[in-house]
Formats: sequence, structure tokens, C-alpha cells
Amino acid sequence: MFGPSADGEVMRIRVKPKLLRYSRLAHIWLSIVMLLVLVFFSITGIFLNHPDWFEAEPQETITRAVFAGSPLELESEELPAELTAFIRQELGVEPADGEIEVDIDLLFVEIKQPGVSTSVEIDLITGEAEAITTQRGLIATLNELHKGRNAQMLWIWLLDVSAVLVVLFSISGLILLIPNRRIAAITVGSVVGLGLILVVAL
Repeated sequence: MFGPSADGEVMRIRVKPKLLRYSRLAHIWLSIVMLLVLVFFSITGIFLNHPDWFEAEPQETITRAVFAGSPLELESEELPAELTAFIRQELGVEPADGEIEVDIDLLFVEIKQPGVSTSVEIDLITGEAEAITTQRGLIATLNELHKGRNAQMLWIWLLDVSAVLVVLFSISGLILLIPNRRIAAITVGSVVGLGLILVVAL
């Protein structure tokens, strides 16, 4: 429903007070969370757009050890408990987080995390093992978190929740604009106009 203004023009849309009250509360509380989310993605977005500004030299760490239980035959890619313990304790790698591949007498374990990757190679005959860990620095870690690459499921869920909160934040803000038709029209028009300019510019 539209309500008339003092000069007879239709200026406002009636919205239930309860809806406005809940929308205002939601908008206020969501804005606190959105501040952190938007700051993080804005800063890491700059990092991603200008990788040459923040380029860091990867640092490699090599760890070697010998598995006393060799020779070892693996019938599948499921690792025996003693080999898993060896990789975890002697090489400092959690094999459960990686991709395992067996090629004749060689075992490969590839572990990828945001900003860090580890490659493990074990000779199943001699027991010689080597783990190469490559660290690409803080900026690379933040960039991969931005994209959700090589991240744990908890972080993926946080990204999904953040996306939902952004949508709710936008909807609650739009509801607060509805009673003032003139401001709503100006706001929507500005957003649409800016979007068209960006599309043309790109």
C-alpha cells in the first residue's frame, strides 16, 4: 500500500512495524560480522589482483628418514598403521590429509594446504623417505583462503555461511529502504547505473 504525502504525491510504502524492527536488528548485527568479512575479502582481493606487488620467494624444507619396516608391500592405497605413524612422527606430515598413490615400489603422498604443500616419497624396498615442504608465505595463504583452495571443510562452510549472511544483510537493508520510496528509487537506480557502467567498462 502507498500512503500519500503532504502534497498529495505517493511517496511511501507501508511496511509492518514488526518487519521493520526485525530487519533493523538483523541489519545492525549482521553489519558487525560483515565488517570483518568484507575487510578480509577486500584486502585479499587486492592481493589477488596485484600478485607481483606481494610476490614472495617460496621456502623449501627437506626432511629425510628411513622406515625400519621395509621391504613393504601395499595391496591398496590404505597405509598400515606403522607406516602412518612413521610419516607423522619422522617426517612431520599428516598422511590422512593427503592424496596417496602407489607406483610399483614407490609410495607418494601429496598434502596441500593454503599456502603450504608437502610431497612425500617413500621407497617401499629400502625404506628411504623424503618429504619436501614448500611454504609460499602469508600472502599466498590468505589468497588461497579467499578462494577456498586447499582449505579444510570448516573453512568452506564458513565461506558458505558468509555468503548467506551477505544476502540477508542486503535483503534487510532493502526492507529498511522500502518505506521511503524516493530514497529507495535513488539507491536502486544508482546501483543499477553503476553496474551498467562497470559492465560496459569491462
